[in-house]
Amino acid sequence: MEAFSARAGVSGGDGGKTHWVDALVDAGATYGVIPASMLREHVGIEPTTRLTFTFASGERRELPVGEA
Repeated sequence: MEAFSARAGVSGGDGGKTHWVDALVDAGATYGVIPASMLREHVGIEPTTRLTFTFASGERRELPVGEA
């Protein structure tokens, strides 16, 4: 897998606020991970569901998920 740094804009897709972050991008990842507190405070995104994720270490965690 390739990983690189990039500046990314995060928004709710409704033409509202965009919050810019410096991100570490994993080219093989399916989901991006941004702290929920940042999404709520800066963009107004709230979680809509919870999904279970398995990390490279084998750890499984259920986390809240929202759409950006």
